[in-house]
Parts: sequence; C-alpha cells; structure tokens
Amino acid sequence: MVGLPALPSGVALVGPFQFLLAIRNRWPKAHRHLGRLYLLCVLAGSCAAISATVIRAAGVHAQVGFGLLVVCWLLLGWQSYRAARQRRFRDHRIR
Repeated sequence: MVGLPALPSGVALVGPFQFLLAIRNRWPKAHRHLGRLYLLCVLAGSCAAISATVIRAAGVHAQVGFGLLVVCWLLLGWQSYRAARQRRFRDHRIR
C-alpha cells in the first residue's frame, strides 16, 4: 500500500507514446484516449506528489523542487489540453 499513490505517475509514463507519428496519424482516437489517460494520471499523480512533498522531511530544497515540478506538470498538461480543445494543434504539439 505504500507505493499506491505513486501508481498514477507510473501510468503517466504512457505520455511519450503520444509523440509517435504512427499512433497520432494512423489512430487519432487512440491518441485522444491515451492523452486523456495521461492527463488523468498527471492529475492524480500530482495530488499524490503534493501530499508526499508536504509530509516528507526531505528538506526545504527538495520540497520546493518537487513542488515546482508538480506545478509545471499540471500547467503544461492544462495548456496542452486547452490548445487541443481549441483546435490549435501547432500549439498543442509544442506543449
């Protein structure tokens, strides 16, 4: 049970497969479903990471570093999702 909160972050490793042209071009529905799965895992993993960052006594530097990483993870995920929903695919690919 100790590693259970980290499970969504592990599933979020599906993210790099989103960059494969074969998946994106040949199976656009799969690309969308993988993207949604990725964003859900980022959200759940970020919640777990925030709680772990706050309660662990790893030092202030580690807490700030992991906190900033979580903020960047959420911000970039949100920007990419918003760009895709607005059909700005060039911006979506950059994020």
